[in-house]
Amino acid sequence: MQEYTTKERMQNILSVVVGVFTGFALIFLLNLILLLTMATSSSRDDVSPENSNLFKILAVTTVVISCLVAGFVTAKISTRKTFIHVLLTGIVLVIIILGIADFNWKDFSTTDWLGLLVTIPCTLLGGLKQIKLQLAAKK
Repeated sequence: MQEYTTKERMQNILSVVVGVFTGFALIFLLNLILLLTMATSSSRDDVSPENSNLFKILAVTTVVISCLVAGFVTAKISTRKTFIHVLLTGIVLVIIILGIADFNWKDFSTTDWLGLLVTIPCTLLGGLKQIKLQLAAKK
């Protein structure tokens, strides 16, 4: 088993932190754009924009895109091309999302559960893409 140098340890910790911040920054920005476009839409239906099916699909898509980018960034910064740091990024994202919801499981809607369940797999897919790119560049 190889030992990490102090610089590698710091860079790997930083990769997880930057990945989490990137994921939440994208979630915030994409959700802000989504809410603004839904608020400015001129539909006068009985259904509020937040309860429409389009909004739910776009909300889950926002989480998917953010997690893919977060995993990609984590794998890009990480010194070792393994999935452990990308997996840690996904786990931290899930824990923070649950913490924001005050770990209140009973108030989760289907969309919330779906967004939570796709967090780790999408983060791993983003990391896989970056690791494949870096391994292909070495050849």
